[in-house]
Amino acid sequence: MTFETTNSTTTTSARALPGTAMLTNISLNVANDVIKQINDAGDTYKEQFLASQKDNNAMDSLVATLFNLSAIDLSYLNDEPETTLEAMLKSQQSKRSRCKSKAMTLDNYRNLMAGAVAEILLRSALGKEKSVVASRRSKGMMSYTQEELLGYEKDQDALKREIRNLQSKKSIMKSKANFDETSEAWQQLLDAEAQLKEMKTDNVKIVDITRETLTEMFLNVDIDKLKADEARDMLKKILETISE
Repeated sequence: MTFETTNSTTTTSARALPGTAMLTNISLNVANDVIKQINDAGDTYKEQFLASQKDNNAMDSLVATLFNLSAIDLSYLNDEPETTLEAMLKSQQSKRSRCKSKAMTLDNYRNLMAGAVAEILLRSALGKEKSVVASRRSKGMMSYTQEELLGYEKDQDALKREIRNLQSKKSIMKSKANFDETSEAWQQLLDAEAQLKEMKTDNVKIVDITRETLTEMFLNVDIDKLKADEARDMLKKILETISE
């Protein structure tokens, strides 16, 4: 996947809500950073990137994977009344909806992502995080509630997406200069990945055939002298054994 990342500029009308200009600039800067990471990573985030063009949750997950939004200072929103923040939130939601209906050019995708970032930040300021899971993941905590695990067990597609998300986090962590495989964060990622992989129901289950069984099956059999029909019978017996 290749992007040409450029700095975006935006203008704010005189009728814009207070705080909108700063929020927009912050959100665009985050979007540019995330897009650059996607671009630099080749096909690593291809599936998440494609899904994020149509699915708000996929976009939120992609942003949370590549940028720690909890580190952004939102103090400039503290003096804004809740009604203003709610209006700003609705504005960003409308922006995301409009962007998804347009041709998905780079500039439009950047604006779509900026809208997602702005919505997440506004929800945080309002104390109305869309997903406790996304908030917790962005802070590096990899534990799952029983409810989440049951949800993944029922929705195997969501389970696969979360496993890919963890694998992306592992790749990012390993690429950092201060990577430490003994760190708690790394161990949490490994444990979480192993836990989710065990829940996959589409894994091929291989029947364990003991050495004794195989030895008995081939006892006194000279493979070099087997005729075609005898070889077929032998293969049928092996297939019957592993399918039991």
